[in-house]
Amino acid sequence: VFLWIAFAALLAVAVLSVIGSDRLVRTMGRVDHTHRLLEALDTVEIQFDALDHGASSDALAPALEAVRQEIALDLTTDEAAQQQRFTALSAAVAQHSRPDVERALGAMTANARKMLAQQQSATERQVMYERVTQLAATFVSLLLLWLAFSRISRDARLRRAAEAFSRQSEESLATMLHSIGDGVIAMLHDALDAFVR
Repeated sequence: VFLWIAFAALLAVAVLSVIGSDRLVRTMGRVDHTHRLLEALDTVEIQFDALDHGASSDALAPALEAVRQEIALDLTTDEAAQQQRFTALSAAVAQHSRPDVERALGAMTANARKMLAQQQSATERQVMYERVTQLAATFVSLLLLWLAFSRISRDARLRRAAEAFSRQSEESLATMLHSIGDGVIAMLHDALDAFVR
């Protein structure tokens, strides 16, 4: 019974480890997404600054599109607010209004950095969870090995004791039969073994 409980515990730890790994992968995906959003916002800022130096506005459209695509992929509850900020950014870029562009970029960047900090914290918690799960799995595995070794050792001790008892019984019966001078027939209770003297 205890062995089955330990096996169930090992199975539970394995399932928790798989769930934790899945969470960690999702968190890492959100971190990657946030980094791409920050890079796209930086590109918009660089391209907008280049307009002041005579650069073409053609390079700004793909940068804005990259920001729009990352916002569309956003899996957070702040997606609507980021969409509004993006709309304000697009309007500010179209009007070439530096203060409005800086304000919109600042708000979007600050929000993305806040999300990144939250995701980093979630990643750290998830890594700690994985470590605890791995320690628990190691403990349960060692417990299972100890239980198996204990059971095998106990079975070996019982077998040696039974063999010793059987040898001792045979020796005492043989001694008894050799010491009797008259003829004796001895049958054991299962009637399979008989001794004649």
